[in-house]
Amino acid sequence: MSLCVRIFSLSCLLYSSYEYLDCYLRVSTQAQIDDGSSLLNQEATAEKVVKSLGLKCRIHNEGAKSSIRQFRSVLDAIERRIKEGEIKNIWVIERERLFRDNLDSLMFRRDYLEKYNVNLFIGEHGGKLISIVRKTNSLMTCCRVLLNMRMKKE
Repeated sequence: MSLCVRIFSLSCLLYSSYEYLDCYLRVSTQAQIDDGSSLLNQEATAEKVVKSLGLKCRIHNEGAKSSIRQFRSVLDAIERRIKEGEIKNIWVIERERLFRDNLDSLMFRRDYLEKYNVNLFIGEHGGKLISIVRKTNSLMTCCRVLLNMRMKKE
């Protein structure tokens, strides 16, 4: 495969990854899953957020896993896919779904969000702009989000 074809393939992969909002769902206890409302509510909210931002949705459901005591295979897969350039936008209903510990949160921000230019969207109100944790976001994502919000207001 020639260098041009490889560069073109990589650029297509990176462009297509900006079209998606990867939504990470998690609850802390099995009781929350048995109740049935928490994960379902997170997924419904994710769908609203995705629609309001004009992106395509990919759900990553961790189920019931403690953020402190258990290995989280879905989050591990997200981290791997970030490194591979497949994920450029992540959404969680609240920061604590990713990490309760501030140190872990800061390390994730440094090691994944900043290093790989990934946007983190946080919030439960699908129709409102969610906080974007990156100082310098990809121009493509910012333009798409702002344009979609503008069109929804009109």
